[in-house]
Amino acid sequence: MAQTASVEATAAWLWQCDEAQAFACGDTSEITRTLAADWPVMLLERYRDRRAEAALLPTFTVVSDDAPTAIWQRDPLRVAQGSAVLLRQMTACLLGTLPSAAPIHEQCANAWGVNDAEGADLIRMALVLCADHELNASSFTARCVASTGASLRAAIIAGLSALTGGRHGGTTARNEAMWDELGDIDTANRMRERLARGEKLPGFGHHLYPAGDVRASAMLARVLPAHPAWQTMIDAADALIGQRPSLDFALVAVRRHLGLPVGAAFGLFALGRTIGWIAHAREQRESTQLIRPRAAYVGVRPA
Repeated sequence: MAQTASVEATAAWLWQCDEAQAFACGDTSEITRTLAADWPVMLLERYRDRRAEAALLPTFTVVSDDAPTAIWQRDPLRVAQGSAVLLRQMTACLLGTLPSAAPIHEQCANAWGVNDAEGADLIRMALVLCADHELNASSFTARCVASTGASLRAAIIAGLSALTGGRHGGTTARNEAMWDELGDIDTANRMRERLARGEKLPGFGHHLYPAGDVRASAMLARVLPAHPAWQTMIDAADALIGQRPSLDFALVAVRRHLGLPVGAAFGLFALGRTIGWIAHAREQRESTQLIRPRAAYVGVRPA
């Protein structure tokens, strides 16, 4: 799918709805005009120079609305269109632009100054590969919130909150810092020194992929030929700790290859995964059961 599928087609497939109906509202539609008219420009200006890790959560929370995807909104077409609106709102928050009906990967490319078709297609691939990854921490959080009867918007906010954590989507920021520290010269020795200090190599290793993260491999295949030094870094990590690049490493590589703003690696992760959070929340709605694990008391029993 990631080789050819559009972001919108991927979303419709995961949401089990018709793509044309879900994303039917063009730039001249009433929905899009209303979104643009109500868009809080002053709020977005406040966060314009902030990294996506800090800006996405507060801006999306303010600009989005519960009503289009509230639990009482049962009409399939309205829910599908409401889901698409939420995805477009997340896109606008990430890019600092007005909501648009243009293809999402093209919006990203235009806002970030990526002028060639190959670069825009790499953004599309990254978003599709980030769309879902079964019950990761953020998607499970979104499902828990959806199980309470909350709106899809609330589920997205919950998932986005979980993604900001340093052990989840926040790994991209840690990986960026490591790349800045290592540089492109004497990388292997600097990695060895980092490990000797007791520090880790963020962006390498994933417990589900002992042989390497297939999502990372797909993106890196299109990036590494232009950056031999990055391949040296990957080979050094493999030799030192026996771990291959994760999705986080690949997103940082895409960001640097295309010259995107710092924080765009997290932004691509969050925007793509928004599709999955909506899919999980919509599926969870089909069950009337609240997600409520039990906790066993293991302390000293009272007298």
